[in-house]
Amino acid sequence: MLFRSTFTSSVGIQIDSNTGEVDLSKSLPGLYIVRYSYSNGVCNAFTETSISILSPPTVNYSNPIPQVCNNTVPFTLTGGTPLGGLYTGNGIVGGVFDPSLAGKGSHTITYTYTSAQGCVNAATQLIRGISHAEIRSAQKAWENLSPEQKAKLLARRGIGMPKVSSPVDIGMPMLTPE
Repeated sequence: MLFRSTFTSSVGIQIDSNTGEVDLSKSLPGLYIVRYSYSNGVCNAFTETSISILSPPTVNYSNPIPQVCNNTVPFTLTGGTPLGGLYTGNGIVGGVFDPSLAGKGSHTITYTYTSAQGCVNAATQLIRGISHAEIRSAQKAWENLSPEQKAKLLARRGIGMPKVSSPVDIGMPMLTPE
């Protein structure tokens, strides 16, 4: 006897006709009826079940602090929505970012949220740890620029030549050590 079976469903759900495995990455949210048909060559039969594919939650993470000094006091991360998610990444313990643990360089912070239905989604942002040596080096470089060089640099940033003593005074992406 030849036994044959197949899985089928309506448009919008990607289902393997042999195994019944659903590919969620290629399926659209919605309610679907999945039919399993089988035949032994003499008798034909089928059974149906409904499958609901839910949309993942919309997750946003806006990190208001793009860079910090390595000696900055650890701080609680905020900006992830919907509320109730989890922050993970280098230097993060219990939702608190500790720059000294993360170290110098760029670090990805991930905010992951799980909905009441168990659907998961995440958003990421970068934060950069800056060492005191980098800050002192930038400060020294600024101080060594001629007034003309400073004016050119400021003009490229769309800023006039204010009376400033450091790049921090004009909103350059530098931080002063505490």
